[in-house]
Amino acid sequence: MADLRGEASLALAEAVAAYFAERDLAPTSRRVYALTLERLVARFGAVTSLRTITPRTLAGFTASEYGHLAAASWNRTVATLGSLAGRKLERA
Repeated sequence: MADLRGEASLALAEAVAAYFAERDLAPTSRRVYALTLERLVARFGAVTSLRTITPRTLAGFTASEYGHLAAASWNRTVATLGSLAGRKLERA
C-alpha cells in the first residue's frame, strides 16, 4: 500500500473530505468508498495526523477490519485505501 505521509500536517478526516471533494464519483462508488474511509477515520481518529498512518498501519487495519471479505470485496477495499493514499502522494 502507498504511504499517506505526503501531507503530514493534514488530519485524516480533512484528507478524506478533500479526497471526496476532488473526485467525480458515481453515487454508488461514493457510498461504497465512504464506508471504507469512514471506518478508517473511526479507527484512527478524525484529527490523527497523516504522519502516523504508515503502510504497515494500513495493512493491519485492512487485515483486522476486512480479512473476512471475499476476494472482490477485499480488492475493492484495498483499492479504495490505495486511491486515498495515491492522492496524498500526488499532492506531496
